[in-house]
Amino acid sequence: MKIPGRIVLSVVIASVLMFGGVAWSASMRGHGPWGGPSAYSSPEMLSSLGITDEQKVQLKALAERYKASAGPLRSQFASERRDMRKLVHAKPPNDDAIRELSTRMAGTGAELAIQRAHFFSELRGAFTPDQIRKVEVASSKETSSKSDLRTDMALGQIARSIARQ
Repeated sequence: MKIPGRIVLSVVIASVLMFGGVAWSASMRGHGPWGGPSAYSSPEMLSSLGITDEQKVQLKALAERYKASAGPLRSQFASERRDMRKLVHAKPPNDDAIRELSTRMAGTGAELAIQRAHFFSELRGAFTPDQIRKVEVASSKETSSKSDLRTDMALGQIARSIARQ
């Protein structure tokens, strides 16, 4: 029995795509959201920073304090977003309720931003200038640009990683 060329070609293409995807996902392990922990929380990065036991205690306390203070605000903001989604799709629309909820969401968002700003400020104070420079270098290698936001996010990942230990 002769197999048509299109079927063979389709099977070959499907196999290449399937195995290529598996190989790609295996190569991404340990490199961020899809592959697990980011490079910043890897044991190699943590050991290269030379974080002291005192810093670990300080970072763990800071991460737990931020989680405790920002957690309820994040839950409240998520709940307000769900409520807004319902209001936006309600028939008929209730303009006053949407305005009132938007005002509340803006207040919650502002409080979250203030919490984050204090967290990152305290976080930078927990690291030495040399440690911060190492993280800046590592983050600029990944993105080819230096950014305080990127550095703060990397320092936050390091602090959360230490808090989980």
